[in-house]
Amino acid sequence: MLWNDIVQDYSARDLTRDTDRLVALSGIASTFVPLLKHWPENRDGAPKEYIAGLWSYHIIAQLIWYRVAPGPEPRNYIAPSWSWASVNDRVQGTFEEGTANARGTASLQTYMSIASIVTWDVKNLNEIQPLGQVTSGTLVVGGKLALASVFPTPHEAAGCFRFEGLSEPFIFQGGEKSMVKRDFDSNHIMRPGSIVYFTPLRAKTIRVSTSHYPLGMWTLEGLLLIPTEQKQARENEEKNSLPSSYRRVGIWKLKGADHIRGFIKAMRFCDQKHEQMLTEICEEIEAFETGDKAFRISII
Repeated sequence: MLWNDIVQDYSARDLTRDTDRLVALSGIASTFVPLLKHWPENRDGAPKEYIAGLWSYHIIAQLIWYRVAPGPEPRNYIAPSWSWASVNDRVQGTFEEGTANARGTASLQTYMSIASIVTWDVKNLNEIQPLGQVTSGTLVVGGKLALASVFPTPHEAAGCFRFEGLSEPFIFQGGEKSMVKRDFDSNHIMRPGSIVYFTPLRAKTIRVSTSHYPLGMWTLEGLLLIPTEQKQARENEEKNSLPSSYRRVGIWKLKGADHIRGFIKAMRFCDQKHEQMLTEICEEIEAFETGDKAFRISII
């Protein structure tokens, strides 16, 4: 059973205390440490570290987990918001890596990271139990951003946002082509008028780039973020700046030429508006054909 299967099975179980999620899984995690050393992908000797319930190996794919149904925020700190362990509920993920045949075509689809991990810093409650409970954690991503304001969501839609750089609100219908999955059901987190940030992490690509597949991209997936200090969001906008740190509140997915073209337009608008903050070099984002300069996105 792969780690992702273990996480999905384990997260469905009820625990006496929320903070036991990583502690209870630490024994299983410890069995993976020696195994990872012998994986073919590890022949370069690069360490495969355990990071608050995730492994540094293929971590981009592991970040795209989602809560099966949005629920309440935890009363106490459990784990960083980017970790599945931060929600006391069942989670699932779109963890695929590698290639797949496109339905109805001989072309080959590939899952490709379009962001990179710059660094991370996780503090353990007990240093002699490095796979157990954590007290804090920061993950720094080198990637792109698109800014949006939350709009009142039409009935039965998954979300409605007004992206900067686009003239019309964008409605995520919640189906195959546009999906937003929120981590929490708290209305104050994404109330109408509040600012949210979309950061793309992964694309499913196809070998050809046509009007049907902008930049050869079949789908885009990423994280939905809010500033750790919501009251500073408007102040940052007035100063033409970006937040110093973010908190994950969900994931999103786009499929289809029109949706992807619109998102890329909003993303490039953010690049131009905050050009002075493109301080990271990230080869993965060259797929967007805008160079290799990325934002430094600190998620806690």
